[in-house]
Amino acid sequence: HATVTITGRAHDALSEIRSIHYAVDQTDKWQDVLPDGKMYDSTSESFTIKITDLSLGTHVVTLRTVDARSNARYDARVVEVK
Repeated sequence: HATVTITGRAHDALSEIRSIHYAVDQTDKWQDVLPDGKMYDSTSESFTIKITDLSLGTHVVTLRTVDARSNARYDARVVEVK
């Protein structure tokens, strides 16, 4: 088992970021992400996600960002634990 760290920045041109979530290998169990600044208060938020206890193999990590107008954007990344 391993720990994977994902860093990034969410941007929205028109409204503040309201939330960021992630899910591993499925999208029915979303986990909340707190931005690096500890508060959602901007149209651009940096974040760090530490996913612990990932088993060996390939996993899909899906990120969901929601803005103040409830618009959601999804982004998926493949990570491989060796």
